[in-house]
Amino acid sequence: MRKISLPATNTVSIPIPLGGSGKADENGEVYLGGIGPDEISTLGTARENGMHIIWSTVCLEKKLEDTITDFFFGKTNSPTRRRNVFVNEVLQSSSFQFSFKKSLINTITKETEVLKGKDSSRLQGFLKKIMTWRNAFAHGTLKFDTKDGALLCYFSGGHQTIILNEEFWDEVESVFKKCTEYVDKIDTAL
Repeated sequence: MRKISLPATNTVSIPIPLGGSGKADENGEVYLGGIGPDEISTLGTARENGMHIIWSTVCLEKKLEDTITDFFFGKTNSPTRRRNVFVNEVLQSSSFQFSFKKSLINTITKETEVLKGKDSSRLQGFLKKIMTWRNAFAHGTLKFDTKDGALLCYFSGGHQTIILNEEFWDEVESVFKKCTEYVDKIDTAL
């Protein structure tokens, strides 16, 4: 199998100092920063990481579906017709969005008492962050700012910007790992 190549673009923004805040050189020129191979590589890495976030969210959503199905139908190695209809026509329909699955998982955690108090709240917070990141990468714009580096700009109740630095990527990895552990814990207890 080959790796496909599809057209994609990046937006580069260069902050322009206003009101004389920039220092001019002896020729009266103000250095605005530059975009070179390192910056282009940074944007490429951000785009690849965004693709991982989108794909990992799809995988996590499948785990949520499995947990919901196991809650309602029990665990089984031989699926029934009703179970298949539920999975294929209800859980995987476009009407049954991630936000509703998130809400249903919250109900299941309360019903089963597998996660209590702060753990249940943390899971809901993790799922909310993951959905926000997924939507931001799916619908937002990657930019490179010569001052702040790689940015993800998106709209969610207003214009938002995430600085794609190491702290952000560390948080993404941690949230996905912890969220997956919580969902696995719920499913194991069913």
